Amino acid sequence: MFNSRLNVRHASGEVERRILGGMDEYRNVLARTFGLNITDAELALALETVERKGNHGPPHPFFA
Repeated sequence: MFNSRLNVRHASGEVERRILGGMDEYRNVLARTFGLNITDAELALALETVERKGNHGPPHPFFA
């Protein structure tokens, strides 16, 4: 996961790529994929930080 980009690499070699949008998607990925349960306030702060400091240019080659 990098800013709003999520890559999931499966044992089969398949790579699932998606762009996260909105608090619900982030909450689900953080909880189900990473086992992180955070409060709404913590998530809002994290998303505000991503928006403020995140990379808005072309995707990093690792995520392309």
